[in-house]
Amino acid sequence: MDIPSVQSFIKKIDDIEIEVEFLTDNKSREQESVLEIKDAGVNAQTLSYIEMSLQEAISLSLPNGETIMVVKPEAWVFHKGLTFTRRTAEAKKYKDLYGIWFVLTQLGNTSQVVQKRLSKLMTQGHESWAKTFKLNLRFWVNNATPKDWDLLQRQDINGILTKENFLAVLKGFLHLSAS
Repeated sequence: MDIPSVQSFIKKIDDIEIEVEFLTDNKSREQESVLEIKDAGVNAQTLSYIEMSLQEAISLSLPNGETIMVVKPEAWVFHKGLTFTRRTAEAKKYKDLYGIWFVLTQLGNTSQVVQKRLSKLMTQGHESWAKTFKLNLRFWVNNATPKDWDLLQRQDINGILTKENFLAVLKGFLHLSAS
């Protein structure tokens, strides 16, 4: 209960706004605990791979003195690569792929550090997840249509993201063979 919730839902009941927060992970997926909060009409969704994001968080102090926990960029990239295929809204998939590319390439020295740390994270107890991460990206790259590439490139308002440089970061970083 001391860990901040990852997901929240707000619903008005009798003019009272109720916020329901929950956190679930793969380990609790098998448990038949409260997956529906009937009074609020909210069904809890399990959040795959969320335990890594919680473990890979850093403390950040805000200007007002508050401290919050923020997921490390390498864990964020890892999580997006694991979950973008599950997005039901197509636009969100492109947003996730753009985010992966952006963090791995557009933050100067930070991107280089993130790439190194992501490689390390993928080999430290997360080998099966690393395999899924690579398979997800390989599948998308190998099956992306010209329309998919266009929609992905439109995510970058600066026009820096191209198919070629997206493939370059994946090929060099993940050893993907893409055509």
